[in-house]
Amino acid sequence: TSSAGSPHTPKGQQLQQPRWGHGTPPHCCRRAVATVIPKLTIVDPSRPERVRKFENLFRRVFRVRRRPDTDGTPWSACAVFCNLAKALQHCGEKAPGILLLFPASYSDVPRSGPTLMFERELEIVGASRDPSVTQIHTPVKFAGPFQKVRNVEFRCAVQCFARTHFENCIFRAGVVFRAGVDHLVTHCIVTGGWRSGIMFYPSANGVVEHCEIFGNQLAGVELQSSMPTKLFGNCIHNNSSAVLVTHEAFAVISGNDIYAHRAPSIVVKTKANATIMENKMHNGSWGLLVKESATCLFAKNECSDHSHSAVFLQSLAAATILFNRITGGRRGVVVTTQSGSPLIEGNVIKESARCAICVKNNSSPLLRRNVIQGGRWGIVVQSASHAEIAENEICHNSKPGICLRSQSTAAVSRNLVHHNASFGVLVLEDASGTVIANEFYENRHWAVSVRSTSSTKITSNYIHDQRRGLEGNLSTILLNRIECWGIGSRDADEGSAAELEPPDTREDALL
Repeated sequence: TSSAGSPHTPKGQQLQQPRWGHGTPPHCCRRAVATVIPKLTIVDPSRPERVRKFENLFRRVFRVRRRPDTDGTPWSACAVFCNLAKALQHCGEKAPGILLLFPASYSDVPRSGPTLMFERELEIVGASRDPSVTQIHTPVKFAGPFQKVRNVEFRCAVQCFARTHFENCIFRAGVVFRAGVDHLVTHCIVTGGWRSGIMFYPSANGVVEHCEIFGNQLAGVELQSSMPTKLFGNCIHNNSSAVLVTHEAFAVISGNDIYAHRAPSIVVKTKANATIMENKMHNGSWGLLVKESATCLFAKNECSDHSHSAVFLQSLAAATILFNRITGGRRGVVVTTQSGSPLIEGNVIKESARCAICVKNNSSPLLRRNVIQGGRWGIVVQSASHAEIAENEICHNSKPGICLRSQSTAAVSRNLVHHNASFGVLVLEDASGTVIANEFYENRHWAVSVRSTSSTKITSNYIHDQRRGLEGNLSTILLNRIECWGIGSRDADEGSAAELEPPDTREDALL
């Protein structure tokens, strides 16, 4: 406060500088001693000499003036305490305050119970930029109208019941948001959660950004809130799952690095809704699992090297899979949902150990404009499913580009199928379909081979530079342009029907 006066001090009258410590007011304010409000509260549990040192350091701000918006209660600019529990009884009592914690290990237990309660509007700041030197061991509850926390390590359970911002903090036992909106967790480390590292209950939402989240028992982040919750730019690894979206929650997950999880990296279930974009997901068991009537948009992600599937759609899931790049792993996309028509469009799926896309269990997806190459099987439709396969490029696979089996049907149209080391299209086991307006070339065996008792319609295809053209039970062949340089019976190296069938998967049992 300037000595030249202020709008609330008569001109020319100087504020008195006290010769006492700990914010005791001057003689004119003695009747208000019990209601002094510290604006800055310092907690330093070290030697008393250091307390006096900081008291002298802040001597210039030990000024007292009357607040215009109250009944004249004076407030002090600074107070110093050696105990965190006692400091909480004074800081921010009637106005927002700052609680400055010097490096120490705080295990203070208040008289009111085993939990530290932050019930006032307050900013808690660790004096060091290294949060590991300022540790709180007593369980904490934040219940004030709005609180900010910086540079603190919590070696205890943390619960938030009102709007709270955390920056540059370490959570060793996770953090739970039970209520309140617009929470923020930024540039933090979250580990050691007995359930999930960060958990949002149905009545809370917020933003988690630029954090490292690892080593939690269930999930890195668990979302149950129907209000939008955003995860951006985080590194989430070595949990059971990275993100669990459940109980009709709504989540936006973007720009995260997700890897090394034992269970599916992202799980969306129980009528939840998630938008998942531009993430890197790699070196896990599964990438994305959508089930139990959940809805998901999965777009522009990079998935690689999963031991099972990069994307698994299960049990009434409604998903849109767009413009992703899926490399390596056991399978690219597995569809077992029995409702709606999931859209799988514009994806690049390469080098899958089993099959790029597997459709089964009475599913009916739309597969359009995908590039499938360099794997074993291209697209497999089985178990009484129906698929629309259109405008895809399927090439350089070691097994058939498209395989229909087990009473399934498919509409195969306007695809480019080439350079596969086996068949272009193979139809087995009472499967049937239509093969219309496709281009086949330089596949090792037949462009289309029908080894099913059901009928298959083959119309308006262009087959060239092929060793074989069409073969098998062909009910309708119409307007095809066939330019094959060799025609003959089935070669011995083409294998039997049993050898050509894709092996059954065990992913349903694992999930």
